[in-house]
Amino acid sequence: MLKKTINLIFAIILLQSQIISQNTIIDKLNADTDIQSAIVGVYAVNAKTGKVLVDYNSDKNLKPASNLKLLTTIAALKILGENNKFDTKLMYSGTISKNTLNGDLYIIGGGDPTLGADYFYDKKPKFIIQFIDALNKAQITQISGNLIIVDTLFKGLNTPSTWICGDIGNYYGSGPSSISIFNNIIKLYFNTKVEIDDTVKLIKTNPYVNIALENNVVAKKITNDRTTIYSSELSSKKIISGELPIGKDSFIVKGSITNPEEVLAEYFTKELSKNNIILKGKHIVTDKNNSKLKLTLLTTFYSPTIKEIVKQTNLTSNNLYAETLLRQINIKYRGNGTNISAVSSLFGFWVNKGLNSNNIKLFDGSGLSSYNLISTKQLVKALQFAYSDSIFFNTFKQTLPIGGVSGTLKDMFYKTNINGKVYAKSGTMNSVKAYSGYILKQNTNENIIFSIIFNNFTINSTLAKNKIQQIIVDLSNSY
Repeated sequence: MLKKTINLIFAIILLQSQIISQNTIIDKLNADTDIQSAIVGVYAVNAKTGKVLVDYNSDKNLKPASNLKLLTTIAALKILGENNKFDTKLMYSGTISKNTLNGDLYIIGGGDPTLGADYFYDKKPKFIIQFIDALNKAQITQISGNLIIVDTLFKGLNTPSTWICGDIGNYYGSGPSSISIFNNIIKLYFNTKVEIDDTVKLIKTNPYVNIALENNVVAKKITNDRTTIYSSELSSKKIISGELPIGKDSFIVKGSITNPEEVLAEYFTKELSKNNIILKGKHIVTDKNNSKLKLTLLTTFYSPTIKEIVKQTNLTSNNLYAETLLRQINIKYRGNGTNISAVSSLFGFWVNKGLNSNNIKLFDGSGLSSYNLISTKQLVKALQFAYSDSIFFNTFKQTLPIGGVSGTLKDMFYKTNINGKVYAKSGTMNSVKAYSGYILKQNTNENIIFSIIFNNFTINSTLAKNKIQQIIVDLSNSY
């Protein structure tokens, strides 16, 4: 009887301490004058029991920024399979005779976002080496016809309709395509050794492509890049405006490649010439189905695994990869790659897993659209779904940034007692900060799943990040 009484007392004390801990976190939020005009959502549960640890505006729909990638990457691993790969085919029509291909050479895109990407390959893209090697093995030194880039897998515009033009032109704003190249990023090199307020000089691009660029960038006594590139996939013209630090021989600004098919066509044509393979015709990009053509396969280049692509998506918050995964999910579900249909498929997947449809509004798969909405409770539910299968969770957690160790969390938590224990996805937009993920402790019974989103704040973004970090530390210390 005495033992039962003691256990009951301990249980009551523990319950009271947890209530006090939740109230302490909430009281701190309510008392913080820096974020009183902001909208804040916090939701945290015990990973094993599902017991709610903190609930603060958890049903409010908020802009998640790149936390939305959690929905996309979990679904991609589940639907596409962690070990599957995307392919890009090199094929030809006609016949080969006396070292001449009497026909056309085809590159057929399979929606691989990593083609030529520096995350995975050395300076010389492996697909180029493999394609040239296949032509050499076939003893082709001349192509009588054209180089045809086939872009039929994804339908409609590459970029989601709710992305703004100031994002689309910048390196993080490249949309998905049947053919991608070099992460769909172009580097613009500027010489800023001019007088203050004078226009800087564009000296080269990498990759080299014919680019119609209206340059409105001037030199200033500043230390960072303050430029914006305006662009659209419906036009080859780009407009770059803003300011760059004065006195630099070569200052790099990264922009998006909005026509990766054309860039690949130009790039591969030059590679053919470098390798003494003569192209008699021209390069052509087509979105027409080639299924009725009789084509012969020369070689197939495979992407890294879905797991590796998901890992780069989450570690570096890569929008191109997230949007490509979204389209590929829809290819698997519905056989087409339009953005609207793909978003609908992702929404349906998560509602089917128990998420509340009233607390999710999706417009893309990366979170770049400011129209996306989700509550912290629903993000936690998605993370609980991933956690519920231990084998799947072991795969998924390996794709997440680790606090103080890797990815977008490398500069966080390293001076705290949970360094190396936070596995989470960050999200950042103008007046948006979001962190959702796991605190994994030595005693797995104490693991925590959390989501914290700040919207509409006016404080410095770094200060907002530090405040969220402290909430996560308090969560870990309190439970």
